[in-house]
Amino acid sequence: MNNKIVVSETKDGVILRVVVKTDRPKTLFQLEEDAIVVEVNEPPIMGRANAAMKKLLANSLRVKTSNIEIVKGARSKIKYVLIRGLKSEDIIEKLRVLNDKS
Repeated sequence: MNNKIVVSETKDGVILRVVVKTDRPKTLFQLEEDAIVVEVNEPPIMGRANAAMKKLLANSLRVKTSNIEIVKGARSKIKYVLIRGLKSEDIIEKLRVLNDKS
């Protein structure tokens, strides 16, 4: 896997490319070559799928959900998500470890 999932590092944090799949039987994530694929068991209505995605990323990265912000694509499957408080290397490493365990 290469680091195409990290779109950019800014003074505010790291922007990641995330693909959200809704109405799935389980909530989980997978690392793909160019994105983090997040599957949530919520429908894409009234922000429920976005909230589930943020909660999963927050728990996986051990940050507060308030440190996760959708900066582009709130109404799309492909989202650009800002993670505050971590460096890109730390994010990739934490996600790799969790991905390898699943």
